[in-house]
Amino acid sequence: APTSSSLLGPFWNPTAPFRDLGASIVQDMPKDGQLTFFHGVIRDIDTGKGIPNAVFDTWQASTNGKYDTHDPENQSQHNLRGKFRTNADGKFWFYCLKPTEYAVDTSGPNGELLRIMGRHSYRPAHIHIMITHPEYLSLTAQLYPKDDPYLETDTVCAVKDDLMLDFQPAKDDAKGAELDVEFNVNLASKKYRSDITMFMENTNQNTF
Repeated sequence: APTSSSLLGPFWNPTAPFRDLGASIVQDMPKDGQLTFFHGVIRDIDTGKGIPNAVFDTWQASTNGKYDTHDPENQSQHNLRGKFRTNADGKFWFYCLKPTEYAVDTSGPNGELLRIMGRHSYRPAHIHIMITHPEYLSLTAQLYPKDDPYLETDTVCAVKDDLMLDFQPAKDDAKGAELDVEFNVNLASKKYRSDITMFMENTNQNTF
């Protein structure tokens, strides 16, 4: 089955830069940050083969729970953002931070609703991904540490079982990463996309 999708969220930035495979998206390292080597393969669900030249777009909040666009005092533009192209085998690898949980804004009606429902305002730690390729259906998702305490009570209910990350201690990493995590992605060909022409014909009231 294709990898599950999840929320885009409000902090995606289409101008995030392309970076070389093996580069780091961490431009401004926080004191409590845990550098992580993130790697995986993007595969075709039918053939199981890696998909070359897929774009792996990723972004995340820093350890203070803020994204670069809302934290200019501590983060430079495009900190913790980057796009990578998979190699000939569909593989990608880069450096990021282990994500940190954070609370959503509760200053408006959203906060009042959470209080009425008796729910907390926390999102589990997550890292965003958006994967695109001309021949495949795009994927947008959020990936979560499997041991995060807010997985079952995510305030926006966006957690899915196949989007878990298993962070392990890194061993003798060339860039000094503390952690290592692997996440593989399955994409479906665009041949599985719904036929919009047939759909529109079926919604023509004159045919009923």
